[in-house]
Amino acid sequence: MKKFTILTVTLFLLGAPGIPAAAEEEAAAAGGIAWIDLPRVMREYHRAKDLVEEFEKEKAAREAQIQELIDEIERLEGEMLLLSDRARGARAEEVMKKKIAVNRMIEAAERELSMQSMLRQEDLLEEISAAAETVARREGYAYVLRREVLLYQDPEREITDAVIEELNRKAENR
Repeated sequence: MKKFTILTVTLFLLGAPGIPAAAEEEAAAAGGIAWIDLPRVMREYHRAKDLVEEFEKEKAAREAQIQELIDEIERLEGEMLLLSDRARGARAEEVMKKKIAVNRMIEAAERELSMQSMLRQEDLLEEISAAAETVARREGYAYVLRREVLLYQDPEREITDAVIEELNRKAENR
């Protein structure tokens, strides 16, 4: 029994270095593994830049609307000092209602902008995934991983430039 255990342990130890090699050979036979730098793709893909600009414009427009209401509230509060006690009470109530409305408007804008951002990111990731798949198939890779999940990246297996070119080419053809 002792000889069997020693033989099993010896075979395991001898075979252990071959396990990663076998996994690597299997991946190579299946087409290999490539990787992309997703943050760089997001920075350099023209459509992503355009969507960020659109989003910033929408956000600025919302902020301008809210600022108009805040300015109106401040004006009304400034005028309260000149009013009679009775009129001041009515104005204070009006100001309070406007403050509540502004807070609701801010919350609604934040929710809506957050949702729009999420949907745009989903769309971009779908486009990036499709481009990565196209490049991977063309270059013979079976898998494409994000750089962020890798502890080591072989620079020869990076397809970021090709993915960016594919995305921008498709965007120009639209």
